[in-house]
Amino acid sequence: MFKVNDYVMKANHGVCRIKDIVHLDMPSIDKKKRFYYLVPVDDENMKVYVPVDTAEQFLRAVMGAEEAMDCILAMKSIDSAWIANEKQRESFYKEALKSCDPLQIIAIIKNMFERKQERLSNGKMVMAVDEKYFRIAEEQLFSELAFALGMKKEEMLSFIQMKIE
Repeated sequence: MFKVNDYVMKANHGVCRIKDIVHLDMPSIDKKKRFYYLVPVDDENMKVYVPVDTAEQFLRAVMGAEEAMDCILAMKSIDSAWIANEKQRESFYKEALKSCDPLQIIAIIKNMFERKQERLSNGKMVMAVDEKYFRIAEEQLFSELAFALGMKKEEMLSFIQMKIE
């Protein structure tokens, strides 16, 4: 169980701080049910509620600095997640992002980058689905790594490139 002021990863919201553990006063919700009240670090005006009893499905602790560096250094050895079928690929992208697992996210980023290079070298356009999920995956991964390492998100690409070369 997480505590107030813990930092967690939440799919579609990135790094969040647990501001409180509350009961929601809404007609269709059990008054005894407890929720984590999260505030994304990138948007302090947003409120996100996650049921405490199912939080492990939606939240995980943010990685620390050592874990973040290990993740960056492992990037070269992580295999690309190659899926030929378009519909299966998009579904896989969604599941990987939902998992908040940085290794899965790296695998799909590598896949999308390789597909982009292949398509461009064959004179084809980049698939909109790949481009969309690439941006989301990169944002999610870079925001957590930057948070863990005390850096700016905008510095992550060059920092990663320097570390893995």
